[in-house]
Amino acid sequence: MFDFWSKALSLSLSVFAATQATAAENAWIVSAEQASCILEHSNAYTASGSPVIIIHVASCPNPDPFAGATAGKSNYGGVSKIQSTGRNTRLDDVITFTAEQFNCLSIDGIRVEDGLAYIPKDGTCGR
Repeated sequence: MFDFWSKALSLSLSVFAATQATAAENAWIVSAEQASCILEHSNAYTASGSPVIIIHVASCPNPDPFAGATAGKSNYGGVSKIQSTGRNTRLDDVITFTAEQFNCLSIDGIRVEDGLAYIPKDGTCGR
């Protein structure tokens, strides 16, 4: 009987871990403070009318996608870099959306846990 419950618990924990990993893979991870800044200054990011929104997270509220992008990095190349927070969680330095996805973002669609914000990469409306 113990063996059955042990296997059931192990399976449940595996499913939970896989679900959490999938959620993190489908979301940009930034600090809650950075997510708040991005949402508060959304008009600055959409003002150019560009079909693609590139946000250098640490430069918020500066809408220039290359502002500070090369600071301390040897090869930016337009590809998102990640940095360690020391909590086994990596924060995204650069996040990208189509203008339509970005316009769909709302505070309701962003999950915040332990000071980290998980912003859906697909920009699915949280309304």
